[in-house]
Amino acid sequence: MESKILVINNIDKKMNIMLKQLIYISVISWLLVACNNLEQTVTPDLNQIEAKIVIEGLITNELKAQKVIISKTAGFYTSGSTEKVSDADVIVEDSDGNLFTFEEDTETPGLYTAEFAGVIGKTYSLTVNVDGELYEASEEMFRVTTIDSLTWEIDEDEKKDLEEDDDDSGEFYDVLLFTKEPQETEDYYLFKFYRNGDIDNEDNQEVYYSDDAILDEAIEGLEAVSFYALNDSITVEAYSITRQAYLFYSDMQLLLDNDGGIYGPIPANLRNNLSNDALGYFQVSAVDRESIIVGK
Repeated sequence: MESKILVINNIDKKMNIMLKQLIYISVISWLLVACNNLEQTVTPDLNQIEAKIVIEGLITNELKAQKVIISKTAGFYTSGSTEKVSDADVIVEDSDGNLFTFEEDTETPGLYTAEFAGVIGKTYSLTVNVDGELYEASEEMFRVTTIDSLTWEIDEDEKKDLEEDDDDSGEFYDVLLFTKEPQETEDYYLFKFYRNGDIDNEDNQEVYYSDDAILDEAIEGLEAVSFYALNDSITVEAYSITRQAYLFYSDMQLLLDNDGGIYGPIPANLRNNLSNDALGYFQVSAVDRESIIVGK
């Protein structure tokens, strides 16, 4: 589970950052070409980049308010939060013909919800209408492997390092995950870790994903992402994702790791499942979770 990406809950902001990276790298490439033709001077207008719709949706097999968030990318020089899109029509239909109409939250512009539980094996199709423009996506909900148990143990090396640094945080406990991954099917997973109810990752901006080529059939003692202290409450969530979602996250990681150098890979749009050139992703996942309190 070595691959890691930015947390999906902040995908609208990250899409805007990545769009700016694409623009930046494209401008560098344009300047290199321009240097070969010095007879004409042309200045690119970065403010004319058209805003794109960003759609981030998540449907799970839990009975709760399923969410779709709609926003727009900002201009190259724009800072601050991205513009949320209100008054959109958002509908999800399952493969049995059941329709779920999403309503915009009265206190959170751009957030649309509908309460229902997704069903493993069904396909869910999203239709979003923004000012007459249609955006569509579709994904099947696959089953997710069950987390058998979590346990904890003292990491003696980390404990020694903290003692040498006079660090009295007490964060020298590992949390270990145990489960079984069926190798007869091709599966993809997304993992989230929580410490005392808060997402637990670097700067609250990362989430971890994997395919079953990385995971063994018997997962015995897979370490969580941090060291923990006594009485910390730890929750691990496992989500099933499609191969398309896995590729989307892989593309995102490659783009964000790109430093813009002239010898780096040529940037491209992320492979997502949304039509009409929209950014973001419509994710459909089964989820399983397990919790533990360190020291108990």
